[in-house]
Amino acid sequence: MISGDAPKAMAIEPIAVERYAEAVFNRARKEGKLEALEAEVTAILPVLGKSRDLPTFFGSPRIKRRDKRALIEKVFAGSEATQLDELALLLLDKGRLDHFRAILGQFLVLCQEARGEFSASVTASRPLSDEERSRMQTALERYTGHRLSIDFRIDPEILGGVVFRHRDEMIDTSLRSGLRALRDRMASVRVH
Repeated sequence: MISGDAPKAMAIEPIAVERYAEAVFNRARKEGKLEALEAEVTAILPVLGKSRDLPTFFGSPRIKRRDKRALIEKVFAGSEATQLDELALLLLDKGRLDHFRAILGQFLVLCQEARGEFSASVTASRPLSDEERSRMQTALERYTGHRLSIDFRIDPEILGGVVFRHRDEMIDTSLRSGLRALRDRMASVRVH
């Protein structure tokens, strides 16, 4: 994560991430550069995630702001999508450079959603067969009204059932969740 100028990285603010990502998305779409910017963000995000030196460099109060600006300008020098360097420089000035990766990730989500593709996850206690996945895909797309790109995961600790996540929604039909709810109800019952 790229950090701001403060010695300690500030917490990522989801509302700020959403607003910056929407601004970048809307500008790129208006300028007809959405596909180019999406390709560039898709290429740069993994690089940002792997770097250990960037958070240290950008988070260090000993390194001058002008040196941080110079590095940002150098990194994006050959880029056609000037929005990335403008965004990074703006975030540096606002002390929110630690939000950069999250904003780019949210930007990619907005690009997917603009194409009618929505990410979701299904966690099951065991691997699902192709037929089960297909039936679940159909049912969940019908339920959400969206075409879904589902990431199927396995977590034996949920004991049975599934946990579905899509955007801000979670449906938990796992046995673990049911047992937890039963335990909570039993704990609230008073026996005389």
